[in-house]
Amino acid sequence: MFSKKQLSLPIFLLAINLSVTYFLKNFGVEGECNEMGAWGIIQGKLLILMGSFVFLLFLLKLLFGAKDKVERWALILVLAGGLSNFMERVFFGCVFDYLSFIPFWPMFNLGDIFVVVGIGVYGWVSFRKKTY
Repeated sequence: MFSKKQLSLPIFLLAINLSVTYFLKNFGVEGECNEMGAWGIIQGKLLILMGSFVFLLFLLKLLFGAKDKVERWALILVLAGGLSNFMERVFFGCVFDYLSFIPFWPMFNLGDIFVVVGIGVYGWVSFRKKTY
């Protein structure tokens, strides 16, 4: 099923992201407190929390059903990033975004990077499976 390393990875990534966020937020790094959902398209704190919770449950179902090792690692990344953003919303009321490399692109955080990379890898693995 899962090795200890695979089970500890989401906790490790979660701790890294929350530690970085806490450090940057409390030591004056400029950022923005994002109270809305992804790209500001979802509004309403309760709706966002409920949607995030359902998404995390769905991820857990996918993770425990994954047979491919790369697929599992990708889902672990998505789970760690999603759980981190969920916990920030619950404890702080918003997600602290602090990275901005492109002036016209919205700010994001490490958890967002985990989610995007994980979804990209998961999509690539799923596409690769169907084409071969």
